[in-house]
Amino acid sequence: MSNPKVYAKKSVLDADNKLVDRYIGVDPAHPDVVYADRTSANGWEAIELKPTGKGFSAWFIDAKVCLSLDQFGNFHTRASAGGDETFFCTNQPDGSALLYRFQNDAALVEPVLTLEGIK
Repeated sequence: MSNPKVYAKKSVLDADNKLVDRYIGVDPAHPDVVYADRTSANGWEAIELKPTGKGFSAWFIDAKVCLSLDQFGNFHTRASAGGDETFFCTNQPDGSALLYRFQNDAALVEPVLTLEGIK
């Protein structure tokens, strides 16, 4: 499932209370900050999914850091993958792919991300 042209996006409400997608990414000059406000995806938003023992880790290619999602739904980055960095990926009937994480193998941690570019 690894693909260097994969992008993750989060659905948010805009100023008009309409659901819109915003891409997440990391500026390589500030690898400790995950932003989730881009309307289009370019280099800094590209991720690579790498298999782990249980699921996948999501690595920002340009920044060389791993996406982390804490139990409260906050994005972080890490230099290596662990529990908060283990995600699962599933294809949906409409052809979309979702990236999500569980806390303690039980509770779904929000947000669930939609992946773009999975083949």
